[in-house]
Amino acid sequence: MSGRREATAGTPHGAPAVANSVSGTVTGDVFQVRDVNLLTGSPVRTRYRQQVARIAPAELVGREAELAELAEFCTSAGTAGAYRWWRADPWSGKSALLSWFVLDPPPGVRVVSFFITARLAAQNDRNAFIDNVLEQLVTLLDQDLPPFLTEATREAHLLGLLAEAAHACRARGEHFVLVVDGLDEDRGVTTRPDAHSVAALLPARPPAGMRVVVAGRPNPPIPADVPGHHPLREPGVVRVLSPSPKAQAERADMERELKRLLHGSALEQDLLGLLAAAGGGLTAADLATLSGASTWEVEDHLTTVTGRSFARRAGDHRLGDPTDVYLLTHEELQRKTVQMLGRSLTAYRDRVHAWADDHRARDWPADTPTYLLHGYHAMLVAAGDTPRLLACATDPARHDRLRDRFGGDVAAMAEIGAASQALADETDLVAVSRLAVHRDRLTDRNAHVPPVLPALWALVGNPDRAEALARSLPDRDTQSLALRQLVQALCRRGDLDRAESVAESVADTASFFAALVAITEEALARGASDRVRRLLAMAARRVRTGPPKQRDSDLTATVKLLLKTGDLDRAEAVAGTIADDRERAAAAQRVLRHRGDAGVLKHRGDPGVRKPVPAPPERDAAEVVRGAPAPIAGAADPVTEFAADPTRANRELRAALRAAADDPHRVTRLLHRAEESARAVPGKSRRDLAMHLVVKAMATAGHPGRAGGLARAITSGIRRGDACLAVVRAAVAAGEPAVAEPLLDVLKGHPGYELALATVVRAVAALDVERAGALLLKAERSAKARADAWPKPRLLMPLVEAVLATGDLAEAEARALAVSDPALRCEAMQRMAHPVHRSDPAQARRLLAHAAAARDQVTRRTAHKHGAHQRLRIGPEREEADPPADDPPADSEFVRIEDAARRAAQDEHRQAQRTVLGQVDWSAAGVASTYPGWHSAIPRLCREHPEVLPAILGEIDSIARCERSATPD
Repeated sequence: MSGRREATAGTPHGAPAVANSVSGTVTGDVFQVRDVNLLTGSPVRTRYRQQVARIAPAELVGREAELAELAEFCTSAGTAGAYRWWRADPWSGKSALLSWFVLDPPPGVRVVSFFITARLAAQNDRNAFIDNVLEQLVTLLDQDLPPFLTEATREAHLLGLLAEAAHACRARGEHFVLVVDGLDEDRGVTTRPDAHSVAALLPARPPAGMRVVVAGRPNPPIPADVPGHHPLREPGVVRVLSPSPKAQAERADMERELKRLLHGSALEQDLLGLLAAAGGGLTAADLATLSGASTWEVEDHLTTVTGRSFARRAGDHRLGDPTDVYLLTHEELQRKTVQMLGRSLTAYRDRVHAWADDHRARDWPADTPTYLLHGYHAMLVAAGDTPRLLACATDPARHDRLRDRFGGDVAAMAEIGAASQALADETDLVAVSRLAVHRDRLTDRNAHVPPVLPALWALVGNPDRAEALARSLPDRDTQSLALRQLVQALCRRGDLDRAESVAESVADTASFFAALVAITEEALARGASDRVRRLLAMAARRVRTGPPKQRDSDLTATVKLLLKTGDLDRAEAVAGTIADDRERAAAAQRVLRHRGDAGVLKHRGDPGVRKPVPAPPERDAAEVVRGAPAPIAGAADPVTEFAADPTRANRELRAALRAAADDPHRVTRLLHRAEESARAVPGKSRRDLAMHLVVKAMATAGHPGRAGGLARAITSGIRRGDACLAVVRAAVAAGEPAVAEPLLDVLKGHPGYELALATVVRAVAALDVERAGALLLKAERSAKARADAWPKPRLLMPLVEAVLATGDLAEAEARALAVSDPALRCEAMQRMAHPVHRSDPAQARRLLAHAAAARDQVTRRTAHKHGAHQRLRIGPEREEADPPADDPPADSEFVRIEDAARRAAQDEHRQAQRTVLGQVDWSAAGVASTYPGWHSAIPRLCREHPEVLPAILGEIDSIARCERSATPD
């Protein structure tokens, strides 16, 4: 068709129809610009648009001039990257104007919006803003919403997607606008310096010409967390909105109806009081339960008799509950209702509390209403109900239900944070300690996730999940390593934009510069000089803003980065600014090496210059096996018995296998005899070594399946793991990843697990991406299951000491038996035995028997890791495990106990000096500020405040009961 064609875009109920014209040749259907995907051009519709349609008036009267001004602001070249703040008193029509504009933007303008609604918990704070805007952005950009976003991850992801959408709009010749209404209704705003407002999350420098339109009242003032240079603090962005006569008339009508409802039927009073008390967000079924009426009666009143005062919104689809919820139609109406209800409001709140208590008593079953898991907590915060906030924040069953419903621990951690803030000005050490226990449990849930796992998720095509998982790792160094590996994986996939965004947030300097090097290498290969310049600028910022003591290492890393780009002059200049003589000389030598001035380096004796080492001459296989002193009996191929000399036998076996490479039958015969020889080696340790060597030779010879079965029979954990790792590598190299997959379970906990997982996943992904994703999901779940083995020794050991100080030896023994680490459990038992070895020798012997049993579980690796071989004087590993002695020699053992206890006390004192002990007071705020190093404070805290110890033990027991009683829903 040529010429002009009229197109009408479909709109949700209540939104105006819009007619646009299109010039030129058009084929197929025509859609509004706002309803197409930014990347593919296909039509899209977000759920939030339906929410806006419910806010918008049926008709907008007298706002033609404001709509024209908004259109000019969003399309004029001079307003690119600017802010506009429409400010007015209540009942002026701000939401009506902006909702109409969002549903009917000018041609070529793409809008993403959020309407802050104070009386609806799912729509009234920073988290709600992030979630709803994320949903719109991923829909417009044709991406999937990551399932494991933490609070910090969501913010970073949101800002990244805003930039992507702005750039995509610019590329299409369009204008991208973010609209936020109701800044004054933000329930995340406080007068404290730790406020977390929606306004502070809005970009100070909108990218790619993006424009931001906000609306709100003159008061409250701009939140404290909005930086001083933010555009919202500039008077020039404010535009005063004149009151709408229609809005003023609606206000008078609603206030008249409110007075009628306050004197209406019992059900009308209940609906008004319950919604006001709950702060909105209740479904018709919820209101029926609370009022005693039928759901039909409730819906009939809400939609007909009292329809003017109550509004309906879509439920939170992110929580799997799309059921409509009800609230009062205006924030001023909510405030007026609360004021007019007076003391009657308490009775309605008590009904909601009783409803919540019933579900708490049943451990928050799977059918718990969404309001009780989301809106109820917001109601407690608004009411300042600290005791109930504390009850929610210390309820492990609630935390587990929140994780099931939300897909993570963000909501539970937010509840703990809210309770901590409510207690910040108090000195309730018992409450703060209880919160610390639950925070500790939630933090541990991601502690065992392998750092390589996020990079593997990116390699199989799920970068969103990869980034969310990496940022959820609790340890700073582990998170930096995971982010660095993720950047490298993104570079391999060619996603340099995302790699650059991730790299900028890496905290550890070494990982940060390693990530920059990876991106730089890929950018140079693509000839992306602009990106290289950006990366160098990023490195310069890190050097400028980093700690002074780290400056030299930062400059050295910058020199390496510049050498990658080939900018030798600049690298030499940066090297000259390094303060440390050695580091400066080393950097200068690197520059010279890149200039090819080898003569100068040799003259200076550069330690980096190495003479080539000649390869050893090839030896004939016959020469290798010649003269073997004890060949395997009856073997056609002379190979030393493994019992005689495992190392030599292994060397000769490999030589014989190479010589027999063209004879499969001979290879099979050699391996069979070697296996028999290894199994016959006396002594567990020597036998494990022999079987370990045979497994590796067998895997290398092309028999990974058989080698894997033999590897499982090795009793030593380290050697079994090393053998399984060799089999995994050989199986993948032979194109048999299916053989390697089962061995991943054996390798868990082994240092080579990450390498094995990466090797297998890469091989499987080349054949079947879905299968590779299933492997990663299994690995992730397994890691989190390991983390659920809680509490950890770092919490239990200080508790054992605290209990022991009270003289309750039975309780201390019970807690020590729960310590999972055998070396630490051994230490705890010995420390308990010392005080009673004279008064109660029988009890001391029992404790020492526990210590001996724990000691026997300690492998060489565990003992080295914890220094237990020094503290406990554990001797060399025995060939065969001896049964623990019934009556260990008391005198010598007690001497060792005394030494260990003395050193442990000294270590505790030194650790206390390094931590917050003695540096902060015992106020609630002070104790809360010590987390996550609060474990070391437990002994002193319990000594000075005895009431804290039973509180901590009670919370641990409560969590244990919850985990024991947990069953699949």
